[in-house]
Amino acid sequence: MENTEEKNNVVALLLTGEQTNIDLAQQLCKGQKINFDELLDEVFLLNFWRKILPTKIGKYAQRKTQIKHVFQWCTKYNTTFGSLIPKKGNYFSNLTKLSLYDIKIQSVPQEIEEMSNLEILNINRTKVLEVPSVIRKLKKLRDLNLGDTKIEKLPEWIDELDKLEWLRLWQSKITELPESIGNLKLLRVLELQNTPLSKLPSTIIKLKNLRNLDLKNTKIAELPKGFEKMSALRWLTIDRTSVSELPKQLGKLTELEGLNIERTKITELPESIGNLTKLRYFDLTAIKITQLPESFTQLTELTTLRLTQTKIKVLPEDFGNLNKLDTLELFGVKIKELPDSIGQLSQLKSLQLERTNLKTLPESLNQLVKLEKMYLAGSKVTELPNNFPKNCYIDIDIK
Repeated sequence: MENTEEKNNVVALLLTGEQTNIDLAQQLCKGQKINFDELLDEVFLLNFWRKILPTKIGKYAQRKTQIKHVFQWCTKYNTTFGSLIPKKGNYFSNLTKLSLYDIKIQSVPQEIEEMSNLEILNINRTKVLEVPSVIRKLKKLRDLNLGDTKIEKLPEWIDELDKLEWLRLWQSKITELPESIGNLKLLRVLELQNTPLSKLPSTIIKLKNLRNLDLKNTKIAELPKGFEKMSALRWLTIDRTSVSELPKQLGKLTELEGLNIERTKITELPESIGNLTKLRYFDLTAIKITQLPESFTQLTELTTLRLTQTKIKVLPEDFGNLNKLDTLELFGVKIKELPDSIGQLSQLKSLQLERTNLKTLPESLNQLVKLEKMYLAGSKVTELPNNFPKNCYIDIDIK
């Protein structure tokens, strides 16, 4: 195992640039079984940055990869980033983006507080344990990525970052959110998927500009009271949670374009769902819903509908009103017939009917001239309607 102290000594000798010290460093490497050539390459690059950073920081401000490399080097050899630049002058004032992605640091370098114009900060896949207090001074920060870290909670002062539009906490260890999160008036995206979060604070409904809320695979069991007041929401993802009920007034989220409730405990849809007239994507896979509400066919902007493995047995007679559908999935749904109006789905390209109880298909299917794929394996269908589109790929069991 390499001796860290000896390695740091070798680095110090190499950084002098003097031949005598370089020769001595080479001898030390041999004695400690350190890869001298590899180390020399890294030190050469570091020396370059030590010279270039003070004069070219503005020019290189947007080159995240290079800045990240210097941080990575400092972490590896226990050196502070500040030691690479002169003490006088703010050489970070032009930096607007910084990525420390996948650097095995446990704390964020103190020098970040000098990056007063930073708008994007990415520290995901690091070993950071808590939100660093140094970012409290980054008043222009718009995008903060804390995903895949060990962070368990956000500080109450998070609302001081009042320009924040994207907050990414996916796959972190976050267990709770502070009430102050409701004060982030400009927040548009909140990513909490694959975390142990079990409850949303009541103040979250104050996020009037929130457009994307991802709660996939969290421990959330219910949506807070007044959730329908989040009127700017366009995408709501709650799949693989324990949520058992949607708000009765869900239809007030009239900007909603995507809704994923796959594998939740929801058993019925509110009648108000028909008011989601901008909804384009709806995934109900494997929920125990037995019927669709009468208003369902008012969702005329739907392009993708996934009803796979639901308990639905009958589709509405006016199902054809959903005439912008291009993908319809009914895999494992025990329906015995399709409504004749299905022939009105003039934009349909993919139709999944595997493992249904269908025995026959309506003649109106021959009107689906844009249909490219139809899957019937495991159903009881043995023949196709007359004049069925010839260019459609068909997966069917025919004896």
